[in-house]
Amino acid sequence: MKKIVFVLLSVSAAAACTAATQAELGFDAAVALGALTAAIILWISSALPDYVTALFLAVCFIVFSKVPCGIVLGAFSKPSLWLLLSAFGLTLCLSKCGLLDRLARFIMNLFPKNFMGRVLGLTAVGFISAPFVPSMSAKAAVFAPLAMSIGQASGYKLKSKESAGLFFAMLAAIRSPGPLFISASVNGYTLSGLLPQPYSDYFTMSRWFLAALPWFLIVTALSLFCTWLFFSPKSGQTVSTDAFTQKLPPMSKKERLMALIITATMILWMTENLHGIPAYIISLTALCICISCNIINSREFCSDMNWNAVLFIGVVLEITSVFKYLGINEWFIRLFTPLFSYFAGKPYQYILLIALSTVALRFVIVSEIALINIYMVFLIPFTIGIGINPWIACFTVYAVVCPWFFLYQSPVYMAAYYATEGKMLKPSQAAFSSGVYIIICIIALLLSAEYWIKYNIFFI
Repeated sequence: MKKIVFVLLSVSAAAACTAATQAELGFDAAVALGALTAAIILWISSALPDYVTALFLAVCFIVFSKVPCGIVLGAFSKPSLWLLLSAFGLTLCLSKCGLLDRLARFIMNLFPKNFMGRVLGLTAVGFISAPFVPSMSAKAAVFAPLAMSIGQASGYKLKSKESAGLFFAMLAAIRSPGPLFISASVNGYTLSGLLPQPYSDYFTMSRWFLAALPWFLIVTALSLFCTWLFFSPKSGQTVSTDAFTQKLPPMSKKERLMALIITATMILWMTENLHGIPAYIISLTALCICISCNIINSREFCSDMNWNAVLFIGVVLEITSVFKYLGINEWFIRLFTPLFSYFAGKPYQYILLIALSTVALRFVIVSEIALINIYMVFLIPFTIGIGINPWIACFTVYAVVCPWFFLYQSPVYMAAYYATEGKMLKPSQAAFSSGVYIIICIIALLLSAEYWIKYNIFFI
């Protein structure tokens, strides 16, 4: 009954959205926006499996909005999806051979054997890997199962607040260092490339790092505090120590081989600028070697890989391409133009406006890199026109472009969620942690503005 109610609700919402926007957008674009409205309702309610809803959405785009199939399903021909697929496969290999569990125990032994010790360990891993691995989604696909292994070894029940806290700490540890290093993700390279001269010449990697450092320190400190405040175990509650006291057996042949493969993969990822081999080629090659060496066999690869996630992500990643083809993205941007004019000459309010509008747009423009490219075309010249350094606008968008209120919003969250098969936290816990993190990021932006003004970064 619940399924029927939400399906009917989604169809009604789609019809209402289409009717309300058809005059401004035209029939094809209005139908696409209505179809996404219906899909969001179905994803929130879980009335249908996520990938089934995504495939229905793809059919609507192709049949009713007349979008070419090559655009709707274009992600399956792009490196990002194959990088994610291979990262999922490598994580499966790490788990199957036992190396992931061994690594989890090793990390736990480096930090205090309590909840915040686990959180600090995940934070350290995220920070150390940030400048060297340019894909946050790939890191999420690898680090999320690691966080789950740490939680299970510590005695935390799946979907408990402690398990959700470790997931939040892992995700924050991947996201927070991103804006600190240009090399931490493709977003950094994109924003650096979008800055016009002389701003692009001024913001070298070192100057970018120094300008972003106050924001990163504030976000990290507040994230750790909120993790302790909202997710730490009750006072007096203990965790299992068996994982620490039990002596691990010697590494098996499969573990040693997997350790060699994953180490070589990480090194090649980190040195991509030197050898020029794309990260997805490196990952696919590593996965093929793992299967060829029987770390997992072909039957395990076919049965244990989360192919539903691959279908879901493959459709969701191209929603922005569909909207760009239909002109919907530009329509949304135009809606915000009057607001920006009102905040000219008010730097703090301007930062807040950019942050809130970015978060709002991410409910519709689900690709981070697409939003950055579309939004910056409008935002950079406007920011320069009101006398503010465009780096401020770029960094503000980068800082808050990552909400994960819903699964479809964030490829990084999707990678982490599906890599753990959704076992670590409930959707309500994910939405709550996303809200907390966005608020933290905005607070850090407003506090960092004092530093930027003092050192004239605002007006370079």
